[in-house]
Amino acid sequence: MLFDPRGLLSRLPVQVTDYQAVVSPFDDATHCVYRLNTAQGAFALKVLREKQTPFWRGMDALFDVKLAQQVTRSIEHYACAADVFSLPVPTLIDYSQGCADSPAYLLTTWLAGEPIDSLPVSVQLIEDMAYADAQRHQKKQMTWGCAVAPSYSMKDWQARIASILPNATSSALNSDGFVPMIMDMRWDQCLQQQGRLSALVDIDALVYAPKALELVLMEYWLTPIQLGIWRQAYLACGGELPKLRDVRMTYRQLLWQWQILGPSCQDEWMQWPTFFD
Repeated sequence: MLFDPRGLLSRLPVQVTDYQAVVSPFDDATHCVYRLNTAQGAFALKVLREKQTPFWRGMDALFDVKLAQQVTRSIEHYACAADVFSLPVPTLIDYSQGCADSPAYLLTTWLAGEPIDSLPVSVQLIEDMAYADAQRHQKKQMTWGCAVAPSYSMKDWQARIASILPNATSSALNSDGFVPMIMDMRWDQCLQQQGRLSALVDIDALVYAPKALELVLMEYWLTPIQLGIWRQAYLACGGELPKLRDVRMTYRQLLWQWQILGPSCQDEWMQWPTFFD
């Protein structure tokens, strides 16, 4: 059941004339999202749902990032996202950590654009994504963790993975740096306008992590044809691809526990076709 936002609307710094619920296709969605119509234009209201999901339990275990914590650091988090992404992201207008009579929420600008269906996705959209990814990866740094203050070292990464997956060969988990990435990235996180990638709308799961982890995730949410187009465009933009063969199975095991794409058979997940070297 969706949260009824009517009692919350009077507390917002905008005068709402009407609103519509934005229904998520995912049963474990962590927010109730609404489009608010006002005299000043449209806004997005994201109301935090009080529920733990495997994904956010994983984010907490690996990155020390909790969804409620992301709300408390919204100003810095949205500023960081605006800096690291070449694509437009929503502008934060207001937020609340929540209290006894009101849930935590985020109020942002409503970005124009159309949702991107998983199929078919045009070559242009994939190339736009590759270009944006190549630019984002230039923001590489030598520490990882939450987007606002990534302070952990490579040794910390190896130790953290080993604590979560005791059988992992942590010595293989080397990286020449860490990049900003959305840990639950999918096409539905983005918008398009006139056939071009136009915005990124969900930045809650932005962290700094190894690029190899992002590529392992991409093997699941992009098709082999899309991956081929992406790789060609990414390399043409100056992107560099790390080798995945020594880390793929470890990262796949990690991501399977998170149910990033929903519950799945472990054997099927681990045996998913590979693409990158």
